[in-house]
Amino acid sequence: MQTVSTDARSLNWLVSNFVARVAAVTEAVVVSSDGLLIAMSDSLDRAVADRLAAVAAGLISIARGAGRPMGSGPVRQIVIELEHHLLIVMCISDGSALAVTATRPCDIGVVAYEMAVLVEKAGTALTPQLVVELQATLPQ
Repeated sequence: MQTVSTDARSLNWLVSNFVARVAAVTEAVVVSSDGLLIAMSDSLDRAVADRLAAVAAGLISIARGAGRPMGSGPVRQIVIELEHHLLIVMCISDGSALAVTATRPCDIGVVAYEMAVLVEKAGTALTPQLVVELQATLPQ
C-alpha cells in the first residue's frame, strides 16, 4: 500500500471539501500545465475527471492563444455559461489550473471567490514532487 504525504492528502481534501461546501458546485479537478489530472473531487469518476481536465487544458491553451497577440498577459480565469451549468477554470501560479462545474442558477461571485481561495492554497502547496505524487495516487 502506498503511503500518501500530508500535503497530498491535504490538497485532495481541499478539492473534495470545496465541492461539498460551496453551493451549486458539482465537480472539481486540478489539472497540470501539461493537461494531466492532478487531483479530483471524491464524487467524480476517473474518466469524467480526465475529460474535465482535458477540456480545461484545451480552454487554457485557446485563451492563451487568443490573448497573446493582444499582449494581454497570463490567463487568470475562463467562464463558460451553458444553459444548465457553468464551467469555470482558474489558473494556479505554477501553470496548473482548477476547473469547476456548477449548476445554474448559482451565485457565480461566491463560486469564483471560493475558487480563488482554493487556488491560493493550492498554489503555495503544489511542487513538482507533489504533482508527481498526486498523479501516482489517483484512482484508476
